Amino acid sequence: MRPGWSACGAGALDGGWCAASVVGVLDASSTPLPPVRAPWRGWAGVRAALLAVTLVVLLVTLVFGERAADVQDLRVAARAGRVAGVQVVGGLPAGATGEVVQRVRWRADWRGAWQVRSAEVRLVSDEHLVGALSDAVGEASALPVTTRDVGQAVRAWDPGVRVERVEHARGFVLSARVLGATVRGWVVVLLVVQSLGALLVLIGAAEPWWATRWAWFWLFSLPLGTTAFLLLSGPLPGRRQHAPGSRRLRGGWAFVLAVLVGGSGAL
Repeated sequence: MRPGWSACGAGALDGGWCAASVVGVLDASSTPLPPVRAPWRGWAGVRAALLAVTLVVLLVTLVFGERAADVQDLRVAARAGRVAGVQVVGGLPAGATGEVVQRVRWRADWRGAWQVRSAEVRLVSDEHLVGALSDAVGEASALPVTTRDVGQAVRAWDPGVRVERVEHARGFVLSARVLGATVRGWVVVLLVVQSLGALLVLIGAAEPWWATRWAWFWLFSLPLGTTAFLLLSGPLPGRRQHAPGSRRLRGGWAFVLAVLVGGSGAL
């Protein structure tokens, strides 16, 4: 009889371990493990809501987004009668001397898809100041220098266009770049909500599709990267979608892609 088996009868030793020993082993191996918490099922709904926010931002950007241009673009559009309205910010009072940066915004008509464009010029009071100002600022300023008020020039190019004058630009205003256009105010708040919401989904939801968590994190820096994550990283409510294969983009390759492509991460 082997040591430690004295409590077992001879018949119990015929096949190896005694019954008491087997029960002890089973009791030790059946210790319950802590439950694994499944991801919240509502993350798909959160992604759908964030996609709706993204759609609103895209529509507002297409209609009201401000794109950089120059005064020559305004001149061509105004002479062709394709300007719906102009806003001029800043200017020199009558009889004043010196220089000031004048900013002009204009909206094209339906033929220009109602796009909003903006430009800046450096307005000087006297012709002889143009050369002196150019020597003073040198190549540090890329703004064109002119002695003609932009608002007056617009009326000469197209007498029928409405010109709105604003003496001073508003104070601090939130702004952001979205797909090459500048948006301001509450649209920027929606962008922040979208970005923070996508980050929470990345951290809290189930393992995302198509790429790892770190890969999606780096892809956020690409144009439309956040939108792609919200659309492709998992199933959406009301749609039957099957998870892709096990092969996914890794974080290292996504980082290289983000560095090579670059760009703005808004949206």
